[in-house]
Amino acid sequence: MRSHVAFVVAPLLGLIACRSEQTPSTPAAATAPAAEPAPEPDVIITETTADPDKMPSDAIHMGLRRGDTVGRVGPHMTPRGPMQATPQPAEEGVALPLPLGGSGSVAELEKRKAVAPPGRRDLIEEAFRKLFTVERQNRDGARAKVILEQLALDEDPKVKATALRLLGFVAINSGFDEVTAQARYEAALELDPDYGECHYALAFTLGPRDPKTGRAHYDRAMALGVPDSRNLKDQFYKD
Repeated sequence: MRSHVAFVVAPLLGLIACRSEQTPSTPAAATAPAAEPAPEPDVIITETTADPDKMPSDAIHMGLRRGDTVGRVGPHMTPRGPMQATPQPAEEGVALPLPLGGSGSVAELEKRKAVAPPGRRDLIEEAFRKLFTVERQNRDGARAKVILEQLALDEDPKVKATALRLLGFVAINSGFDEVTAQARYEAALELDPDYGECHYALAFTLGPRDPKTGRAHYDRAMALGVPDSRNLKDQFYKD
């Protein structure tokens, strides 16, 4: 009888001992160290992240970068880079107001409308205002590009020149494609050699890398009465 009891009890005692060894007195969840979070990937700040327009951060180009607005004229902020551009008065009481003078201004718009057929003037004005309005948050380069690509196919050379000049600005303002911008400005001037603001835009584009050629366009722009609103003379074309 005793041997039979021992035969039954001994395995039970062994099972209990085994379980007590496997089961700690404190729950495992309470004593196990917390899992370390996975390391986050490195964040690389690219030029596009820092500057959506991909503009260089030097003084000459800062006035074209988004958000660079210094100096208030009337109710609108006039974009300019530090120490290199003269604040220009802007229109008041109109949608998508433009600067009154200089490149991309009311003065340029009115001259281009005056040499265009009546049926093209509204489209030219729409493109101008969507590209150059001093209300930078309301600019719409994509819509302006659609209009300008249509106008660039026009048979009228002055209309086509206007479209190419503005498409040059689109190239500068969306990726800073100086090569494309230069080609478009030059094509516009072949169609309309007296397009002063286009000469000025080309002088701006060439100033940092080809001042000798840029100087000829700068001088021509000045002869045609275009104001040096970006102070290109002091930056690139001093005597």
